[in-house]
This record gives sequence, C-alpha cells and structure tokens, in this order.
Amino acid sequence: MQGGITLSFTADDTWSITKNPYAHHDTSGSYGGIGVITARSDSDAVDGSNYNDETLIATFDQDVRMTAFSFTDGDHDLDFTQDSVTRKWSWFCWCVQEVPKDGDDFDFFLGDSKIFDEEDILDDGGSLFDVAGKDLVGDVFSWVADDRSDSWYLRSVNVETVPEPGSLTLLGLGLVGLGFARRKTKA
Repeated sequence: MQGGITLSFTADDTWSITKNPYAHHDTSGSYGGIGVITARSDSDAVDGSNYNDETLIATFDQDVRMTAFSFTDGDHDLDFTQDSVTRKWSWFCWCVQEVPKDGDDFDFFLGDSKIFDEEDILDDGGSLFDVAGKDLVGDVFSWVADDRSDSWYLRSVNVETVPEPGSLTLLGLGLVGLGFARRKTKA
C-alpha cells in the first residue's frame, strides 16, 4: 500500500461453534486472493451456508478512503449479477432437475454498519466494484458472504490516505497567513 499504510486481515463467522476462523492468502494462480477458513473441511474462499456466513475484515492503521475493491472466483462460477438455473442430479427422483442457483452475494460494512450489498453498486457485472463516489472513510471494512452459494476471494483493495485534521488546520492557518501578508503588501 502506498503512503505507509499498514493493512491486516482477520476473519469471523456467524456459527457459534467455530471459535477460530482465520484469513488465508490463497496464491493459486488466477483464483487466488484473501479468503476465510473456519473449519478443517471448509474451502479457503469466503463462503456462506445455511448456518454459517463468513466475514473477511480489513483493518488499517489509520483512516483511509475506500475507492475500489475486486474479487476473484472461489468456485469457478463468479457472478454477482444474476441468479440462474443449473442442472443437477436428484437422488429423490433419480433424474436430472433444473435447480435455481443464486449468484454470488456479499454485504459490505464500514465498522459495524452495513453500507450496501452487491446489488446496490453493480455497474458492469464484473468483479471490480468502484466505490470512489461513496465517501467510505474509516479504518475497518468488512465483506460478508451472505448466502450458501457464495464463494469468492478478495483480490484487491484500493484506498487513498485521508489527511489528518491537524494537517488541515495547519494548511488553513497558512492560507490565512498568506492572505493577510498579501493584503498588507497591497496597502
């Protein structure tokens, strides 16, 4: 990250039995990124289920402005745009049935407040989400997989530094001082 910003990732989940979820950096080629592991049998992607929604938490050492983030695929069918139909073998009728398949979903949090989900910011149907116009300033951001069909990795996070209030005060005082100096030379 530029500007000397430090970023760390942690994880959480909604299943009370799991006590130690952790963030995991998957480096497997084009599907790599930051994911979450909550149990030995769990995939390393951020995924949800009927009883356990995983959360990936990014914590910065100072306030930053989030401008964009992107995902990569966790199950080879990354799609935030729509629900679809898939064909599956059913043991109940011994036949192939068409079953609705939800698209990948996420909820985005700034601190403890939910700000939006993927439907609020979709623009091109891709995996890059441009949030520069939303003025998201803080030091803790979270992405929650909120459905059993979700499976993705956080691929990138783009942020800008936020000037400290003290720096803005000094800048303002300097401009006022320049204004008075200019006025004095005109008189």
